[in-house]
Amino acid sequence: AVHHLRSSEVEREQLWSNAQLMHRLLNERGIPFISDQTHIVSVMVGDEAVCKRMSALLLDRHGIYVQAINAPSVRVGEEILRVAPGAVHTADDVREFVDALSQVWEEVGSARVPATPAAL
Repeated sequence: AVHHLRSSEVEREQLWSNAQLMHRLLNERGIPFISDQTHIVSVMVGDEAVCKRMSALLLDRHGIYVQAINAPSVRVGEEILRVAPGAVHTADDVREFVDALSQVWEEVGSARVPATPAAL
């Protein structure tokens, strides 16, 4: 596997494509995230209890595990869901995840942000 990945760009391109799609879809739905320059998508929640609740709802209702990152790993008030789309995920997988996250986001009453035109 390591030898294959050293000589193949296919997986890197798919990983980046999935990350870019996720960034665009999150932006369209007004779900804030930290940076669109990395494949690890840090969704800004900003509240420890809400972050843990979102993580639990995604797992319980949708079978999706997303790690809640809380203090002391991040500052209080800067809690995030760390999302890592992979090269093995399809575009439909990414869309289904964002739809599930959007439903959970709505259910817990988290604020949405205006879409950034540059990211669309």
